[in-house]
Order: sequence, then structure tokens, then C-alpha cells
Amino acid sequence: QWMATRGAEWLAERRAELVERGRARLAGALLVLFGLLFGVAVGTRLATLAFGVVPVREAVALPGWTIYLALVAIAAGFTIVLGAAPRDAGWILLACSIAWFGSLAGRRVLGPELGAFGGSLLVGLASNLYSRLRDRTAAILRVPGILLVVPGSLGFTSLSTLMAGDIESGVRGVFLMLLTAMSLVAGVLIATALLPPRRAG
Repeated sequence: QWMATRGAEWLAERRAELVERGRARLAGALLVLFGLLFGVAVGTRLATLAFGVVPVREAVALPGWTIYLALVAIAAGFTIVLGAAPRDAGWILLACSIAWFGSLAGRRVLGPELGAFGGSLLVGLASNLYSRLRDRTAAILRVPGILLVVPGSLGFTSLSTLMAGDIESGVRGVFLMLLTAMSLVAGVLIATALLPPRRAG
């Protein structure tokens, strides 16, 4: 009974530590996000005062083959930013490709709101399989793959829309951001349940 009690206390402490770490990371992310919003608001105001109102232009659609160049460029950037070994560049490119095309497949099957689930699920499965076959950490594939799937501009766009006074679109964007985040987490968790990575030791 004493061991069970101590074990329960230990689990409760670990859970509390994880919650506190999660809160700290969330607070840090929100600070960065609001800092970006403040910078954009100030920069936009200064640019308007200096050059007048900038006309809004329609985005130009690029040919389909440019996505392959973009994936190579993104993989090279992740290799540098994440401090990965040059020998892992090919694996990072594979992870980015799986994430991108998995997200496209998820959008077609589940809709645009849950498309990230397909990308995170396939990235999770691929990274865990890589960990088992190569006896290396799954993070080599999982981290760049998830980074590519995460819609980083979604939260910024939602809050900037709220600041502009479009409450309905802003609230819809915040809801979509939360739904996308849950889709990413669910994909990774299900992938780990279906195919766990290698065990340490």
C-alpha cells in the first residue's frame, strides 16, 4: 500500500510538472504571437503614413511543379535551423513530402478543417517506423514533418482579423486554429498507438 501511494504521488507530481511546463510554453507562444501582431500593426501604420494605403493585389498561382522545389528548399532550411546532420537531409525531405501530401489527402477525405490530421498521422507512422528500422530517434522525421503541417499563420491571421473588427471571421479562425491543433495531436497519438517507436535501452 505504501508503494502504491508513493507511486500515485509520483505520477501526480509528474503530471503537475507537465501541466506547468505546458502552461509556460503556451504563455511564451502567446507572447511571441502578440509581439508579432504589435510589430505588424506599428509597421503597417508607419508604412501607411509614409507611402499611403497599399493596394491589395491578388495572389498569383504558381505552376504545380514548384511544390517540389519548395519541398527541397524547406527541407534544406529545416536541416540548417534544426541543426540536423547533413546525412539526415534526405530523411527530412522525406518527412516534409509525407507531411505535405498526407495533408492534401486528409483535406480531400476529411475536409480542410481536419486535413492536418492526415499529415500528422502519416508523419507519426513514418517517424516511428524509421525509429524501429534504423534504431534512431523518431524526432529526426517527426519534428520537421510536424513543423511543416502546423499552419503557423492561422493564429496570426485570426487575431489580426479580430483586431481589424471582423469579429465573426476572427472567431471562426480561432476555432479553426484550435481544431487544427487537436487534429495534429490526435494524429501523432494515434500513430504512436498503432506503431510505437523503438524503446530506449
